[in-house]
Amino acid sequence: MKKIIAILLVIIMTLSMAACQPSNTGGLNAKIDPDEMGMEMGGTHSDYDGVSVQISNAFWGDDGFVLEVDWINKTLKEGIFGASYIIERKEGEEWVSCQTVDDLTFIALAYVLSPLQTREETYHVSRMFDVSKAGTYRFRSDFSIDDKNNQTVWA
Repeated sequence: MKKIIAILLVIIMTLSMAACQPSNTGGLNAKIDPDEMGMEMGGTHSDYDGVSVQISNAFWGDDGFVLEVDWINKTLKEGIFGASYIIERKEGEEWVSCQTVDDLTFIALAYVLSPLQTREETYHVSRMFDVSKAGTYRFRSDFSIDDKNNQTVWA
C-alpha cells in the first residue's frame, strides 16, 4: 500500500510541475510576429531635425512585450539619451500614459548617439506599462544634442 501511495504522489507531483511550465503556444510567453498581431509600425517625430527613433521589432517574449528601438542620428553632432522612456496610448485626441508603476524611476545612464550612426536598444515594456488594449501606442523619450537638452522623439 505504501508503494502505491508513493507512486501516486510522484505522478501527482510530476503532473503539477508540468502544468507550471511556461508555454510558447499563447499568453505572455508567445513570440508573435507584429504582422500576426495586426500591428502597424507608424511614423516617427523629433524636436530636432536629423535625430529620430524607429521601432525595428516588437514581440511578446518570456518577459512580456518587448520593443527593439533604433536611435538614429543623421547629424554631424554627438547626441546623448538615457534609459528613461514612456509608452502612451492615444485616447481621442490626447496621448495618455500607460504607466503601471507608481514611482517610475530609471537608472541614470547616458548612451552616446554618435554622429551619422544608429544604435539599437531593447525595452521590456510590460515591466512598467500596460499595452494590453487594442489601440494606437507610441514610444516617447528625450535626448540632448548640440547643448540643447530635453529634445523629444517618439515612434
